Amino acid sequence: MEKLIRRIDVKQFRNKTHFEFMTGIQTLLASGVITGSPKIAAQADAFSRLLAEEDTAVLQVRKYEESNDIIRMDAARDNTFTGIKALLRVALKHKDDHIRKAAERLKPFFDANGNLARLSLDEETAAIHNLLQELDARPGEVQTVGIAALTEELRGYNGELKTLMESRYTAEAQRSHLKMKEVRKSIDTVYLKLISLLEADAAINDEAPYTDLFAEINARVTRYANIMAQEKGRRKKDNPKNENEESPESPDN
Repeated sequence: MEKLIRRIDVKQFRNKTHFEFMTGIQTLLASGVITGSPKIAAQADAFSRLLAEEDTAVLQVRKYEESNDIIRMDAARDNTFTGIKALLRVALKHKDDHIRKAAERLKPFFDANGNLARLSLDEETAAIHNLLQELDARPGEVQTVGIAALTEELRGYNGELKTLMESRYTAEAQRSHLKMKEVRKSIDTVYLKLISLLEADAAINDEAPYTDLFAEINARVTRYANIMAQEKGRRKKDNPKNENEESPESPDN
């Protein structure tokens, strides 16, 4: 049977994106057409129940990621990184050819990271670690551009934040992450069963009542597929040696 609803590999979503996607689907189902089919009704009820469990799991995981110390350290790190980029921009327009060319040699390593604010805390920590390694390999350019002091400050904040992040993974936190994975696996299964049943009902009975609902779901799938492609592109930039590695179902902000 022809698939009327576009498929997407929801396992590749980060936790936050996954919950947002499924919440949107729930909203569409609530406002769309659900027939009196007992099988469809049962799957729709299971979907709603599991989405509520995922909501609880998301909040529980986030609790361990958003301690005040981590928030303050992340803000300090971001401010330092912003300062480095500001100095680099100035150096790129410097009248001294030596300074300008040094900045031009460093610029690609900053461009490769894109917008760090879009990354999870763990990913940003890894990206900055990689950037610092590139800068360490070019001490002359770093000194010439005038970012040596701020680079060391960034290294300190990044190291301290990494330590804080590691310390948050208590036994209870790990159980929360495990619960999140279990809930996601269950709701993914129900989601696939539900859309398959909707397609079957449309094919056997009448597709017309489902036209708007299917169009809305497909539009959402397309939008989130684009988001996933963008995230995959950023991962390739950050980890060029692991381009084929699947995105882990890890917590994010």
